[in-house]
Order: sequence, then C-alpha cells, then structure tokens
Amino acid sequence: MKKINAQKRLNTFKRYLTANQRGLPDFIIIGAQKCATTSLYRYLSEHSDIAPCLGEKEPDYFEKHHKYGLRWYHSNFPEKDPSKQFFEASTNYIFHPLVPERVSKLLPDVKLILLLRNPVERAYSHYHHQIRTKCELLSFEEAIAKEPERLAGTENEIIEKTQSFNYNHRNFSYLERGLYCKQLKRWQQYFPKDQFSIHSTEDLIAQPQKTIDLINNFIGISPQKLNTEKVYNQGKHKDKMSPKIRAELIDFFKPHNQELYEYLGKDFGWN
Repeated sequence: MKKINAQKRLNTFKRYLTANQRGLPDFIIIGAQKCATTSLYRYLSEHSDIAPCLGEKEPDYFEKHHKYGLRWYHSNFPEKDPSKQFFEASTNYIFHPLVPERVSKLLPDVKLILLLRNPVERAYSHYHHQIRTKCELLSFEEAIAKEPERLAGTENEIIEKTQSFNYNHRNFSYLERGLYCKQLKRWQQYFPKDQFSIHSTEDLIAQPQKTIDLINNFIGISPQKLNTEKVYNQGKHKDKMSPKIRAELIDFFKPHNQELYEYLGKDFGWN
C-alpha cells in the first residue's frame, strides 16, 4: 500500500510540473450526488473521442480544492489534444453556492451535464453512504429531523466567508440536496439554459443507450455503442425505508418536484 501511495504522489507531482501543457474540461458532470454519475462517467469515458480527468473522478476543484489553484486543476487532465474532449464529474458542484460563479469565470463556455434522481431515493442513498463512511450515527428518521438544525446558517456562512468546505453542509444535506430547482436556478444565473443537458437517473438506468445518445449529441461527438451489461458503483442497502417516512418525504418533495417540472418543461414522474 505504501508503494502504491508513493507512486500515486509521484505521478501527481509529475503532472503538476507539466500543468501548462495540460487542458481543461470541455464539459463537466456537475451532479447530483448519489444519482448514478459514476455510471455516466464510466460510459462516457469509453468513447474514443473523450478523455476523462486523471486520477480521481471527482477533483472537486471548484468546491473543496479551490485553494490549490489553477495549476493544480490543470494537473488533473491529460496533455492538450484537439482530437479529444476532456471532462470531469464532481457531484457537489450543483449544491455548493460558490461553484457556479467560479466555473463561469474560468470556463464560461463549458457544457454542463446534470443527472437528477427521485429526491426521496437520493436522500436515503445519501444517508446510507454517510453510514458506510461513519460520518453519520443517527437513524434516518433522526437525521432528517435534525437536518434543519445541522444546516442552519451554513450556506450563508459559506457565501460570507467564501468557504470551499463546510462539514455539515456537505455531509448532512439529505433533503436540501433534493431541492433541485433552487440549485439549478442559481447555476442559470451564470450559464444559459442551452449549456445544460439534464436527465433523470431513472432514464439512464432504464434506457442507457438513449440517454447516452442524447448526451453525446449535446457534447457534439459521434454516437457510441454501450456495453450496458456493465454496472458501476451500484450501492445497495438491505433495509427499506419505513412507509411512514417515505410518505412524509413524498409529501415534502411534491411541491419542489412540481416546481422543477414546470421550470424544465419536463415531468420525471417521481412519487
């Protein structure tokens, strides 16, 4: 393990030294978290005209790692190649209040891809992720009840102090992250609607080839034949959400989902 980590650090350092020879993304998957972005990232990475970022899928430059500077961000990408489109996928971008402006200043013409999942299912998947990583100790019912207290003032604090990282905002935003329209409207203060390609997780799972065809057309590359037998990062948890909590969350998200459908002119059919 030590040899692997040492080699990884060496590779990162070498890329940093050649940062001025490296590109930046032509398109970015900006979220949302726990919405099958890993599958989308892997599918797109298989295309011969696309080159993903090097190392991690999620460099999180415009959020968590913004302090490292532009040279560090360049080091996450291959050397410049006009025959390739570069991209990355950082799922916290859609949710962080400072990211849209940061992206717009550096990459005003970048194309933006967004996957959205039924927010009830997304919240539960997010919760189980926090359990696996030992960030969460409460039950799901307790966690969502405590969320307003945990998140109180965090967004204003991020904006006022230009914070790139706030622990509670990043980790305990189970319901807040499902208010997609609010986040999308913030992004569209900086980018026109035609720079977005927005799809549901459910469509990607049910019709992966059709969804990828739409995204490839949006990016401006040739169609690709998917190997849809591959399944990437499919998190599973054995316990089921209680019917009572599910019903409460369906009611909670219903007006927010409707707002999203009207804003996009598209109904994802979540219930």
